[in-house]
Amino acid sequence: MGVRQSEIAKLTSAFEEQRFTMDGVEAWSARGLMPLFGYESWQNFQSAIDRAVTACTSAGKDASRHFIPVVGDLDITGDRIFNGVIKKSGRGRPPEGMILSRFAAYLVALNGDPTKEAIAFAQVYFAMQTRSMELLEQHLAEVERLEARRQLSQTEKDLSSALYNHGVDDTGFSIIRSRGDEALFGLTTKEMKDRLKCGSAPLANRLPTVIIRAKDLAAEMTAYNTRANKLRGVRPIGDEHVRNNQNVRSALMSSGINPARVEPDEDTAKLERRHKSQHGKVALSAQELPALLPPSEPTPKAAPPVPTKKPTTKEMIKWFVSIYDRAVDRSPSDGGEYAYPLIDIEDVLIGQFPTASDRVIAKAVEELEEEGPWVLAPGADEYYESLER
Repeated sequence: MGVRQSEIAKLTSAFEEQRFTMDGVEAWSARGLMPLFGYESWQNFQSAIDRAVTACTSAGKDASRHFIPVVGDLDITGDRIFNGVIKKSGRGRPPEGMILSRFAAYLVALNGDPTKEAIAFAQVYFAMQTRSMELLEQHLAEVERLEARRQLSQTEKDLSSALYNHGVDDTGFSIIRSRGDEALFGLTTKEMKDRLKCGSAPLANRLPTVIIRAKDLAAEMTAYNTRANKLRGVRPIGDEHVRNNQNVRSALMSSGINPARVEPDEDTAKLERRHKSQHGKVALSAQELPALLPPSEPTPKAAPPVPTKKPTTKEMIKWFVSIYDRAVDRSPSDGGEYAYPLIDIEDVLIGQFPTASDRVIAKAVEELEEEGPWVLAPGADEYYESLER
């Protein structure tokens, strides 16, 4: 579910109301965020915070500098914590339980259900570091489109499974999909791909959200009726798919939307890479809250400079292994699972090397995955901080 435009201003105001500063660093009240995230119980919200703390640690951050327990009342007029106690004032609030940095709040949001409006908004709000309504609205619309595209892929897999179990092979499936496209658009798949300049990308990658969802609905109806009516073979199922696409087309046309005349949108594959890159940089730019206790001193691990030109696979791997360590420890209590979430190699490389080609990134990911799972090395934070200076 996408966030309605009318809700964006209300949600922005609600999240901003909970924001304050500590020594100039943005912070949020955990209890204030709790209802905005859709939690009614502090105990349940605390569980989400605990998972976020684990994720923070696995990202190589000092969790004590992003999640600060609070004793007493929160004074949003103040700018400091004194001995771990937020001093009460005339504008004090009930005991908070926890103060969260922007990065901490982002990690908590990632633990929520993105189909809920407030959670989807929170993930974007805390990741983008902007109060521009226009930029928030644009990013949320992009998130909604990516979710619609992922849902269509899942529905088409389900349709494929239904058809294969009802006497349709790969060739028949292609024929049925093509007939459905022609019924929906009034043009063949190739004609639509040429019109939208898809190149080698799937047609759905260039479609706007409303048409992606239209294709999804038609495919879902075909899968349902194929099973419910025990249809078999290319012709009966193809006729069913044509009827469903014609009905969806009629609904669109009656609303003034001609599927064949929509303008091409950004390729969802490129859009997803861009979003991964943006979200991958959230940890790199995370500001720590003022320390209550002296932070531990990790042993820095020297790292080579990031190449300024398009990097080679070898350069990317050299940089990666200087920042990340192989994960070797497992938790017996978890049945052999790793104790902490592991690094997503592709996300890291896309965020760190935005100019690298997909081929070079894919090769680096392949070689690194052969070496095993990875976690952030001790002291790597100091390297990231040096990049910011």
